[in-house]
Amino acid sequence: LRHVGATLGSDALSTSLKAGAVGFVIVCLIMIVVYLVPGFLAALALVAYVILMLLILSIRGITLTLPGIAGILLSVGMAVDANVIIFTRIREEIAAGENVRNAVKAGFSKALTAILDGNITTLIATFVLMALGTGSIKGFAVTLMVGIILSMFTALVITRMLLNIAVNLGIKNKKFYGVAKKPKIRNYVKNSKICFVISAVIIIVGLVFLPINKSKNGQILNFALEFTGGTSTTVEFTESYDLHRAETEVAPVIAEAIDVQVGTIQIQVVEGTNQVIFKTAEL
Repeated sequence: LRHVGATLGSDALSTSLKAGAVGFVIVCLIMIVVYLVPGFLAALALVAYVILMLLILSIRGITLTLPGIAGILLSVGMAVDANVIIFTRIREEIAAGENVRNAVKAGFSKALTAILDGNITTLIATFVLMALGTGSIKGFAVTLMVGIILSMFTALVITRMLLNIAVNLGIKNKKFYGVAKKPKIRNYVKNSKICFVISAVIIIVGLVFLPINKSKNGQILNFALEFTGGTSTTVEFTESYDLHRAETEVAPVIAEAIDVQVGTIQIQVVEGTNQVIFKTAEL
């Protein structure tokens, strides 16, 4: 029996959570700066979203994987997207002469269809991934599905409730909600032929490179080690190596010896020993 330390997973988990936290703060700041009072309330709704997501993951005992974290972060983006649609409609209603109370009501009503369309189509994709996918793909699908449902709830219920509370408390000055600017009219249709040609060229170039990639690497796509198989080498060192040291000192030597990129080498540290496992696609 050999216990393999979760150094790779814990390192990736730490960096993923830091990236998610930084992105969350930046998104909240942008929402507040751009949409003022509604943006601040949307930030509170996003905090509620994160809390509800963690509660559901804990109560249901859902296994959290790195792809699962990606699903959560993606659903946060979709929650922000729903708020942007709503707030834009509210600004358009205010610009049309409605008071703040009526603008808020009309904004949610008119944004509902677009929000449901976008989220339902993504939900369908998650069901397909859950039905046909395996392993970490299912983890991504589960967290994304839960996140989408929660994001719709927080955007359509919690944000709406907070906006109505703000209006009832007397925050009715239109400058706190913003007024939609008159859109600039551009004739995009006249350049449609050029756009079609550019798109076609890009698609054709991509298709041409598929056989070129196969002639060089033997495969049309660059599959990861999980799909191609390879070699797992356990090395016993005279001293203990942590993940960072193995990546910076040993991995470059292996990469040079077998002519691969350092990033393609998977590394695991065996707990309680001086052993490190190196996995490569090269046999």
